[in-house]
Amino acid sequence: MGHEVIVFGYIHGADTDRLHALNAAALADLPAEDEWPFLVRGMFALPERWPLGTYRARVIHFGASLKEEPQDPAVWDGWLGKFEAVLRRLYWWSATLHLRPESGPDRVYEWLPTVAAIDRACGDTPQPVREWERSVNISPARRAEPAAAPDRGGIE
Repeated sequence: MGHEVIVFGYIHGADTDRLHALNAAALADLPAEDEWPFLVRGMFALPERWPLGTYRARVIHFGASLKEEPQDPAVWDGWLGKFEAVLRRLYWWSATLHLRPESGPDRVYEWLPTVAAIDRACGDTPQPVREWERSVNISPARRAEPAAAPDRGGIE
């Protein structure tokens, strides 16, 4: 049996109906099947319109359980390349991705568009965000902390 990595996060999508429709179309165009490492349409979901899931922000959420390749960490470079290709087709204000592998530390990636990219996304002829700064935070190994004994109100 192999190791697993849980991939999840969200893209804070643009909040106008026009840009949300363009994002929905771009996600609908993602493949239903893909070569390893997989990145497919079924990993992404859009909320309902206000008031059922959207107040103002159009949050695109995503997640998957994938086979981890501890001996080949370059696999995740390929997956991140595919994810960034999706970002290049969307209109968004930020993106956060969590990688939770069984065999190593958690990683949290964050993308923030440049000011110029936001200006182009909001222009008269909007363009998807294609420029950003990416950061990664590597967490120390997870450890379960002992839970406190439940308070039974003096009853043993």
